[in-house]
Amino acid sequence: MPQPEFRADDFVNPEAPEDERRLRPDHPRVRDHSYDCSRTSQEVDLWKGSLIATVMEPSDAYADLAEIPQGAVPGPSLTLFVKERVRGLGYVADFVYKAADLPVTVHGVLANQGPALA
Repeated sequence: MPQPEFRADDFVNPEAPEDERRLRPDHPRVRDHSYDCSRTSQEVDLWKGSLIATVMEPSDAYADLAEIPQGAVPGPSLTLFVKERVRGLGYVADFVYKAADLPVTVHGVLANQGPALA
């Protein structure tokens, strides 16, 4: 996959060394549309330029996939989205947690604010 080419106005600190440059928070490659688009658009935006890892709760109740009943509810899942380019100072990853027994989808940003994650 070809790497994108960025101009000086794409960065918050264009004069910084290459490994310390940060893209503007409103840049299309990193922007989170949660404030002005639908939930689906926000989730699709998380997939852009990300390394993705999903962890699902194992289902020990059914040894064989053929045994799973038609109306079975999936277990909870946690998906981490690590952007290729950091989204700000201390950025670690975005996360989405879904569980059938919760009335909402939990999402947020993990940031390193010093000696521990916040």
